[in-house]
Amino acid sequence: VAGRLREHFNCPAIAFAPATGELLRGSARSVPGFNIRDALASVAAAYPGLVPAFGGHAMAAGVTLTRARLEPFRAAFERICRAQLGPVPAVPVHVTDGDLPPEWMAPQVAELVMTAGPFGAGFAPPLFDGVFEVVSTRTFGNRNQHCSMVLTHYAGVVDAVAFNRPAPVRGTRVQLVYRLGIDRYRGVATTRLIVEHLQAAPGPGAALA
Repeated sequence: VAGRLREHFNCPAIAFAPATGELLRGSARSVPGFNIRDALASVAAAYPGLVPAFGGHAMAAGVTLTRARLEPFRAAFERICRAQLGPVPAVPVHVTDGDLPPEWMAPQVAELVMTAGPFGAGFAPPLFDGVFEVVSTRTFGNRNQHCSMVLTHYAGVVDAVAFNRPAPVRGTRVQLVYRLGIDRYRGVATTRLIVEHLQAAPGPGAALA
């Protein structure tokens, strides 16, 4: 949940859930350039006793609070975020390795990329981007919140899936930021794009945000 909030609002996010008794346990996710573990340390130092326990690293952390301290913590954490990031979140920037040539959009290449992990903080999975035309779409999930697509590209026809994103309109051109994945069905492996960002295809010379 924290990761989805971070993606949607492009700012640090912490999601809390009940633990035992009056305790709440929080999962924190950050954005590049904001060390969320250091932010929690700053809150703990500025307000002794407010944060009983926390830990993690720059991009992800965990924190434990009592219910009574949730609102004071929220206000203190927001002050730290605004001091470092400003009142308006920055426009997200996706750094990619560019478009893939046709011969590289193959399941063998996807397999090589997927086995190059494990990926994590400081070693993100490679991202690519390109312009595609939407041939067909299908929504799935208990709230139809996910979308699978068939796309055309100069490399041919390719399948894609986008989680927690609305389906684009069929027949339109879209620009995607994606990871390579593999779909296996009855022993046959095909390339599937895992969409990280989707927008209408920009005109010539437009930048991808």
